[in-house]
Amino acid sequence: MSSGYRPLSLERTPPPSSSPSRTQQSEETFAVIRYWRQAFCLSSIGLLGAAVTVVFITLLAWHRDFTRRIPYKTPYERSCTLFCEGPVLHAVQTAHLFPDGKEFVDMPARVDPSQITANFIRRFPSYADHPPQKDELLTFINEHFDSAGSDVTA
Repeated sequence: MSSGYRPLSLERTPPPSSSPSRTQQSEETFAVIRYWRQAFCLSSIGLLGAAVTVVFITLLAWHRDFTRRIPYKTPYERSCTLFCEGPVLHAVQTAHLFPDGKEFVDMPARVDPSQITANFIRRFPSYADHPPQKDELLTFINEHFDSAGSDVTA
């Protein structure tokens, strides 16, 4: 052992005459223990700091997303995501599917608006770069909406 440290053993053998005295050996042992204890404490503090930083950044990102997102609660508010904004409204209005621009927003949805939007994005993943063809878009609209005014009762 070139470093001067002897492996710790539990046997009670007298040290050889060339080795350091028992007090020097005890001091070395305690120095090694102190070193590892300090290293453990410092690494624990570092890990704790990293964990706190991760939690803080996660909460900050969650808060930003929450404040940007408009929580729609009622069915009428959820339908606003479909008829007031979003990719479906944009695609229908730019394709000029109907002679009246208001006809689409008068069509009642057959399923939840968030599901319609998800289906639209799934079917037309690159709608922003390549608008869907009129016939494909009309097929999609007929699958997910009833005709305008069909929900009105006398």
